[in-house]
Amino acid sequence: SFDLPGLSVEAAGEGFDQVKFDLELNLCEHGEEIAGTLGYASALFDEATIARQRGYLLTLLRAMVADAGQPIGRIDILPADERRYLLEELNRTQAPYPSDQCIHELFEQQVQKA
Repeated sequence: SFDLPGLSVEAAGEGFDQVKFDLELNLCEHGEEIAGTLGYASALFDEATIARQRGYLLTLLRAMVADAGQPIGRIDILPADERRYLLEELNRTQAPYPSDQCIHELFEQQVQKA
């Protein structure tokens, strides 16, 4: 607070809880510890996405502390279940198709539909 002659000044509240960028990571040292905040634009990200990103960051930092000499590209930040989902579940793209038609006929049918 500060005093000005003839003027009463007081805090108006906590201020706005806004970020300047879509995703912000702020870190600072507190003695022997590093503390930080992760801010995000809630119009672009949901809480679950940010929680996942936070987990990736913590995994990366823990691995770096465990072995500071390892290349970052070798650090696996994905949990096993998420890795399986991304690599296996999302890549299951097999679909039945009519084996009695040629590819150009299937293409022509799709053109007519669209």
